[in-house]
Amino acid sequence: MSLGGCGGVICDDKGRFIIGFTLDHTDSDSLNVEIWAILMGSKLAWDIGMCQVVIASDSLEAAELVKGGDISSHQDRLLIKEAHTCLQREWKVEILHAYHSTNKVVDFLAK
Repeated sequence: MSLGGCGGVICDDKGRFIIGFTLDHTDSDSLNVEIWAILMGSKLAWDIGMCQVVIASDSLEAAELVKGGDISSHQDRLLIKEAHTCLQREWKVEILHAYHSTNKVVDFLAK
């Protein structure tokens, strides 16, 4: 484990920047950080009143975990359950896997 962090941006349907976020994590593995990014991004989108959201993560595993499946023995199950609860609100959310190399925002944030 090492110092980690997550972040993301929220854009409108035309790709224009609305707001961004970052969150520092100590002693987190990369999967945990990716799940946090999905959770924080979805909470922020909800808080600013968005009703249709596409979440793109460069972690296929994190995207699949928050979409559903058996997490009963997963070490991050409480965090994943919190993400499930957030995503089940009355809004439309799509979670996609975006390859790091094709996501310019993720590439910029990683540098």
